[in-house]
Amino acid sequence: MVSRFLERKDEWVALCEKLLHDGKPEPSPIDLRALAQHTSDRRRSSDIFDVVEKCLEPTPNAKLLAKAIATVRYLVINGAEHVVDRAWRLKDAVGALEKYNSATCGKYGFQRGGRDEGGDVRRRAAELASVLGDVDRIRSLRAEAATHAHGTHEATDAIHELLGCLYESAVGTEGKSAQVR
Repeated sequence: MVSRFLERKDEWVALCEKLLHDGKPEPSPIDLRALAQHTSDRRRSSDIFDVVEKCLEPTPNAKLLAKAIATVRYLVINGAEHVVDRAWRLKDAVGALEKYNSATCGKYGFQRGGRDEGGDVRRRAAELASVLGDVDRIRSLRAEAATHAHGTHEATDAIHELLGCLYESAVGTEGKSAQVR
């Protein structure tokens, strides 16, 4: 019998793998938000970063690398505070991707040849490396994200309140549905 802990661990690891390997060019914002919520637990966060770290190894798949870098950036800005510490450990791997060339990145160290599609990876890696190298920038990005998230929660609360009012006016005081004319 599988324990509930193992089932839940599978949930966030599966979400991370789905986010990175779904074949889409960009990570899904909904999946990124869900993944960031899992980072409040250090163990879950560690599992997530283990998956992402494997995806940061140079590979001919430039889209996977770009998504992994975007995921790390999103988690640094929107994840729990301890995520920043874990991301700092990836600084060397991210820095190495600033020189990434998909045309020369083949299996077993052999050059693959062909057209270089690593421009997006290099750009994202340089941007993430600059963010990770500047504590004040991390703080300002996190504060901006928290302000934006707070505004989003206020808007969601206002919508729920409006829907509640509409429901109450439609149902009436006696619990009977209003007739639509």
